[in-house]
Amino acid sequence: MRIKPLSIGNSTYFASVWTDITEQKRAERVLKESEEMFRGLFENTSDAILIMQEDRFLDCNSRALQMYGCSGRHQILGRSVHEFSSPAQPGGQDLEAFTIEKIKAAFKGAPQFFECVCTRVDGTTFPAEVSLNAVQLADRKLVQAILRDVTERKRAEDALRDSLEEKVALLKEVHHRVKNNLQIVASLLDLQASRTENEQVIDVLQDTRNRVKSMALLHETLYRSGNLARINFASYLKDLGGQLLHSFAHASGRITLEYDVAKIALPLEQAVPCGLIVGELISNALKHGFPVGRTGGIVVGFKPVGRTTLVLSVRDEGIGFPPGFDPLSTSTLGLKLVYGLADQLNGYLEIEPSSPGASFRIEFPAPCDTSFEGEEN
Repeated sequence: MRIKPLSIGNSTYFASVWTDITEQKRAERVLKESEEMFRGLFENTSDAILIMQEDRFLDCNSRALQMYGCSGRHQILGRSVHEFSSPAQPGGQDLEAFTIEKIKAAFKGAPQFFECVCTRVDGTTFPAEVSLNAVQLADRKLVQAILRDVTERKRAEDALRDSLEEKVALLKEVHHRVKNNLQIVASLLDLQASRTENEQVIDVLQDTRNRVKSMALLHETLYRSGNLARINFASYLKDLGGQLLHSFAHASGRITLEYDVAKIALPLEQAVPCGLIVGELISNALKHGFPVGRTGGIVVGFKPVGRTTLVLSVRDEGIGFPPGFDPLSTSTLGLKLVYGLADQLNGYLEIEPSSPGASFRIEFPAPCDTSFEGEEN
């Protein structure tokens, strides 16, 4: 209500103007309730919220005071963000350049998400996840920073990393000891072979020794690799081939080994039967396919077919199968072992004569998470 005096002649009158301000009061009440609600949210959130103009703090919530160890807002308002950041930032970045770059980018409308190391008023530090966003307040454009203390998460990550490193070291030691024990068995077989002159017994012991050594090599490869769950099978095949050529001294200089293999990592449960199959087929070719004086090569293949199938093959340029040879009815341990290992892989073995020599091909399902990285020749 407004009252205004009016003079008319010798008399004075008062005029009053009444204005209904119900809507204004309602709007003021709504605005006040809204401000109280958002201030409550601002104050009671579990993350620290700070409002900055350029690199200085204009406002903060209670969680920010708690996080930085402040007793009141006077300890933080008006001060530079650099005073609450540790010089030791991730990646060794310069503190001032790091923070200014992020704040400028956020002010231009590009939200920023990063981790940094913050400093409390008592000089101690803590790691934090930070998000920066531009906010418009009245006629001012400011930057809002939301900080989350990730000390507990970092501590849990460090504990998990230490535990993982301990388990990796233990698994490496297991593979190393298995390899050593298998090498002892191979040495015992060598020693036993040297104590007999029976050629059949020597051949059996040598075949058994080569099988044991192929498994020992597998465990050694896993021990040396950075991945204890999978083995780089292409690399293993080359080491296995070289080991077998060394075992058959008579083949040196006459027979070559070639590889047509893709870089595929196999789990141990597939790598063991595949290694035994290749070892058996190369050994058979070296023993029976190249009589004295014959030269030639052996090609080992390992390729994907599509995304679901792997093909393992061994082809030699030897004398091939004898007339009337039926691989399905053979009684030799080597081929029986190959058939059994192919079944273990849920695969199918094809044996075909080639010109010259013989060819063995096994198709089996690829592990569902196998990655193919091209060829390694």
